[in-house]
Amino acid sequence: MSKIVIRPLTVEDINLVIEIDAKISNPLKPVFDIDLEATAKWVIPLGYSLGAEIDGKFVGFVLGHTRSSEFGVKGKIGWLNVIGVDPDFQGRRIGTLLGDGIIKQFKEKNVSKIQTMLNWNQGDLITYLSTLGFQKSPMIVVEKLI
Repeated sequence: MSKIVIRPLTVEDINLVIEIDAKISNPLKPVFDIDLEATAKWVIPLGYSLGAEIDGKFVGFVLGHTRSSEFGVKGKIGWLNVIGVDPDFQGRRIGTLLGDGIIKQFKEKNVSKIQTMLNWNQGDLITYLSTLGFQKSPMIVVEKLI
């Protein structure tokens, strides 16, 4: 079995990130319509992003960032923006390694809480996040359609 290499992302990886995101058509696909290229350009230099390679082929990524004192919550909070694994390489623990890796990056920068948002019907994503130790938050999301 080939070795999975987890490494920091660089801005040069943005097109590879976009290619994988375009291939994803399962519950790991981000629900929120984000400009992935703009997000990657903004997030990668912050140091909360990783890529995965197998035999030199780029097969996955994770992007995150931090926010401080948001909506009355004190301290620095890590946010998991998006994670993607090439469908041809899913089921090989790449997502777990990426998730564990970004959690480590947050810990190294004294972040004690990580959050993300997802749709309730994304069962596979809920299961994946729970394997990383995520739990339902007491925070709620509210919205107004206009």
